[in-house]
Amino acid sequence: MHFTNDIGKSKIVSAGECLTALNHGAQPIASKEKQAGSNALGIIQNFDVVVHCAGNFSAKLSK
Repeated sequence: MHFTNDIGKSKIVSAGECLTALNHGAQPIASKEKQAGSNALGIIQNFDVVVHCAGNFSAKLSK
């Protein structure tokens, strides 16, 4: 999903660009808001697909 040309870009930005390139009908909406159990539903309730893109293993497992 990320390429050499994306070096220096936010991973959120490059992922959105990649998804749009793969499907021109896609409308990716990026959020840098930290998701936790207390706010997860409020963040994701209006989306059809949610992709979790934590950059490291410890972030994926944080609570």
